[in-house]
Amino acid sequence: MRRVEVARVRILLEAVASVRLSGWSGVYAGKLVYDTLSGAGVFLERGGGFRVSPLREADTGRAVVGQLLPGRRYLLEVAVWGEPGASALIQAFAVAPPRPLRVVEARAEAVELEAPEPLGWEEALEILRGGAPRLEAVVEASHGPTFYRHYAAELAYPSPRRLWSSVARRLADAAEHSGWGERPDYRPLALVLGEASELLLDKTKKFYLAITHGKRQKVFQGHARYRVAAPEGLQGAAEALIRAANVLGLGGSPGLGLGGVRAELKGWRRLVEDAEEAPPGPGEG
Repeated sequence: MRRVEVARVRILLEAVASVRLSGWSGVYAGKLVYDTLSGAGVFLERGGGFRVSPLREADTGRAVVGQLLPGRRYLLEVAVWGEPGASALIQAFAVAPPRPLRVVEARAEAVELEAPEPLGWEEALEILRGGAPRLEAVVEASHGPTFYRHYAAELAYPSPRRLWSSVARRLADAAEHSGWGERPDYRPLALVLGEASELLLDKTKKFYLAITHGKRQKVFQGHARYRVAAPEGLQGAAEALIRAANVLGLGGSPGLGLGGVRAELKGWRRLVEDAEEAPPGPGEG
């Protein structure tokens, strides 16, 4: 497999004055990033290539709720795979720190992701026609607030098809900005894995999250279990995409602190015979 290098930026902040949050702390975290970049003269097209985590209390790790308190320290974490780049982000916080906060420390670490070779459309269609031996595994995922976009629709449930297509698209973005020279097309791979997957357990909660200025976004959050029955030879690709999801996140609005996930793929075993086809999930028929 080829390698894709992304960055994980950690910025430790201290509140100088009280700040009341009007909504989700991920929105405030995103605002800190965008306002600081623009204050340093860095302007992004199409939102940039990064995902912020919800602003957290530095001592407890809990997401901030309600307000920031003077003298308390908070942790801002940003996964960067495209513009503005980790160095430019850290430099922006150095020259234009967000008020009323001060920067205590800012550092970045490189994270190497494995990137599978793309499938061609003909190869994907041949796989979908069947006949290849398959292995099955389980993906255990703990989702932070997340939603998916599918054309004009917004989906607030743990769709296995959208999981694969979302991380595949984001890994392609990261590869394009990682010096590959061209953007890999992971759509055929995501199609094959999506068709081979089903939702086994859904313990997520669906609710509306207050974003800002009265806007609310329907999201899902919590534990989900997926089953994937991948054709033999695609196990490494599936594993690489799940590992990438843990860094890059899933779904829409990554700049607002949405889409964080902790996921693990485990338990490959050979299928003796194919199970009955599961019915499509809501909105996927």
